Amino acid sequence: MIAPRAVLIKIAVGFIIKPRQAEEIVASGKADIVAIAREMMVDPFWTAHAARELGVDRDYRTLPPAYAWWLAQRQEAGRGA
Repeated sequence: MIAPRAVLIKIAVGFIIKPRQAEEIVASGKADIVAIAREMMVDPFWTAHAARELGVDRDYRTLPPAYAWWLAQRQEAGRGA
């Protein structure tokens, strides 16, 4: 049973790999949230890479300095997203 005033949230799951894909899903109203569990196992820094790709945090400033430095070095070496 669902309460009469309950708000249902739509969650998109399955094969959501790219940040722009996740952004399009939410922006288009297809879902309120995207679940990226498997991609987080492949790339634990997926959210940091997504923020960079989408222009939210190009310099990894939202991360602790040690992580930001490491990701920036990987990026410069051509190994990061």
